[in-house]
Amino acid sequence: ILKNELKKAQGEIELKSASLKFNYTRYYETEMAAKLVVASAKNFAHRIYLGRGIYGDLQLRYCQGAFVENECPYPDYKSEPILQFLEKTRKTYFNQLN
Repeated sequence: ILKNELKKAQGEIELKSASLKFNYTRYYETEMAAKLVVASAKNFAHRIYLGRGIYGDLQLRYCQGAFVENECPYPDYKSEPILQFLEKTRKTYFNQLN
């Protein structure tokens, strides 16, 4: 379903790889789940253009054992229920890696 929704919003997939394993090194493992980036159709100084009218908006960073907000976070992303969910998601992800 998500694939079809993406096609409707962004057009046909131009290039798609097979599933690729990243298993030559564990170099980036400590950086995974290190930030929360949301997609936005609104431009602003702190957003990075990704293409087709979509911007990447860094909301939270994981720093010294906790998620911390950036300069302009949406209030939703700094609420306690969201932060608890993100912590749980991060722990689940790292447990799956091990």
